[in-house]
Amino acid sequence: MDNDAKLLKKRLELKELIDISLENTLPALFLHFPSKVLQKTTRSAKPLPVWYSIVIWLLLLLLPGPFLIKLMFDEGKLFLVTSPFLIINLLPIGLLFLILAYYNVKQVLLGLYNQIIDRIESLEDLSSLQQWLNLGWSGKFIVPFVIFWTAQFSTIVTVSFSLARKEFVGFAFIILMTAGGILASFTAYYVPFMLNLPVRLGQFHYTLYENNPAHSEVVNHISKLFMNYIYGYVFVGILLQLCVIGLDLPVSVGLFGMLVSWVPVTIQFILTQRCTANIIVRSKWKTLAKIQAQIKAENNLGDPAKLEFVNKLMDYHDRIRATPNSTITFQSGLIFLNQLLLPLLGFLLANLDKILVYLHW
Repeated sequence: MDNDAKLLKKRLELKELIDISLENTLPALFLHFPSKVLQKTTRSAKPLPVWYSIVIWLLLLLLPGPFLIKLMFDEGKLFLVTSPFLIINLLPIGLLFLILAYYNVKQVLLGLYNQIIDRIESLEDLSSLQQWLNLGWSGKFIVPFVIFWTAQFSTIVTVSFSLARKEFVGFAFIILMTAGGILASFTAYYVPFMLNLPVRLGQFHYTLYENNPAHSEVVNHISKLFMNYIYGYVFVGILLQLCVIGLDLPVSVGLFGMLVSWVPVTIQFILTQRCTANIIVRSKWKTLAKIQAQIKAENNLGDPAKLEFVNKLMDYHDRIRATPNSTITFQSGLIFLNQLLLPLLGFLLANLDKILVYLHW
């Protein structure tokens, strides 16, 4: 089997794996669970649309609210924490985060399927991408991550609330935060894998426009793929800060929420730019090396025709070297900074009264 046939076979294997992975992410499995139960119960040939499952989950997640309110009332902690309305709606808000994560991860997988895989030129690179998919969708990491994340989330929020209110906020609040932490873990699970993806893609070899690699189609697709993912994550951060405002959370919790919004987004942006820069620079030097070899091969420079040819090669060499080394522009950098300001603005609005007191205004 020749190399082209092997590449085609490997690409088809990867696309089949992505087809399977699309509905096997943690958010997808959670969202589709009611649909699968109803499908088995009714023996339907087709599963229900995802929006049916979302409505079912919404109703189910509204049910614990009154029970938790009663527990907080019995403990005498009801109005110590926040309003009953927000207690009832906190888990449905977590469901909204889960829905955003579902579509965010899905668009990354579809981008790999439709725009990236067919332009990867190496079997080793395709195997590396397959390894990433197998690693991200392996069940051995899911349970430990959910337990770790939920424990950290519920502990940080409960301790912060108790310190801010100067008394223990109650066991009902811990139950609520534990349930919210589980939903949040489903959203956060793929963040480390998405941070690793541009690192891998930046090492791959692609079919590029050699005269100006920064304007190659695949480079544009990779940049757009991750920027859309980043914008989706920024939107999650905005919702997180709105929750901080609505719940009247302590400053420490709001600051933690802002860091959760900022740090992964910033790292993802830096890794994305480094990924595209690596692809562009490697392609440029490959082309430049070819031109340099051609120039070096021309020995008889006494011939005017050959001298002119060498001069043209040198001009071509300089034009290639002068092309951009990355996809980042002043406008794209400014847009990204504006996105970072949104969580900060949410944090300032959530804690405006405390900041004014601190500034003695």
